[in-house]
Amino acid sequence: MHRVINICFTNLEISKKLITFLSLINTKLIAFKTFTPPTLTVITDEKYSIFLNKMYSYFFENLKHLDLSIYNTYITQEEYEQMVIDYTEDIETKDFIITPREGNYDKIPIYIRSVNFAEGTGAHPTTRMILDNLRTSVEKLTNKALVIDYGSGSGILSIAVKKILLNSKVISIEINFKSLLEAIQNYKLNQTVIYPCLSNNIQIINFTKIIQKFNTCILIINVPLNVLETSIKYLKKNNFYFDIIILSGIKKPKNEELDSFIQKIDKENFDNYLINYKTEIYTLKDWVMIIGEKIK
Repeated sequence: MHRVINICFTNLEISKKLITFLSLINTKLIAFKTFTPPTLTVITDEKYSIFLNKMYSYFFENLKHLDLSIYNTYITQEEYEQMVIDYTEDIETKDFIITPREGNYDKIPIYIRSVNFAEGTGAHPTTRMILDNLRTSVEKLTNKALVIDYGSGSGILSIAVKKILLNSKVISIEINFKSLLEAIQNYKLNQTVIYPCLSNNIQIINFTKIIQKFNTCILIINVPLNVLETSIKYLKKNNFYFDIIILSGIKKPKNEELDSFIQKIDKENFDNYLINYKTEIYTLKDWVMIIGEKIK
């Protein structure tokens, strides 16, 4: 069972303020519908009393002049999962449509039903850049490839590459147990065979043996720069190179030129790992993605 908090109000203008506030605290689901009156439905990860204290404090400081009413109820796990489906909007990229609803689509469907992390739906710039350029980057490779998706989250990138390279072997590595469990459900939902691994360290993979067994190897890392740095330095130290690397999770300062920024990152953070690759650089909202093809 899940405890549901419903917030009813008479002024639609406050909905954005409420949603922004609620998204910054421990909420599993925030749903909005323009009923009469308009209603926000919230499911929280926190203890109910702690959540209410935070919410009432915010109301008192920011919205005390407005007419609000709050009540709570309970829903079953099945009702909760249906809410996720009902309230989740589709996201379209160049080649994919990310949706919780199974159906017939003009683009390649990726079925995702995850609500616990921001970057698992394809909306975040780092994930979107990969999805927009993934097909053109890997479809020319042999279909019998090894793909390692490090920091796999909801499994969205693992699913995407598996649907492009149908005969590939995809290993998804994730540090968060809850995220990995949701990813496994997403793999089943998409009817994709993907091998999940719970680990906080890329060294869990024996690259020496794996690379020897596959003609083509692809590495996808969509993680914060400090994790990316540790991983790439480990690969460089052990002389591990992949046919294709896709690195994302890097944010460029607004005042830096892109080319000089990438050169600095490669030198200071990656021990010049990228000099072994022909690279293409993409940016979106100051986030940077690097796609590298190994120089033969």
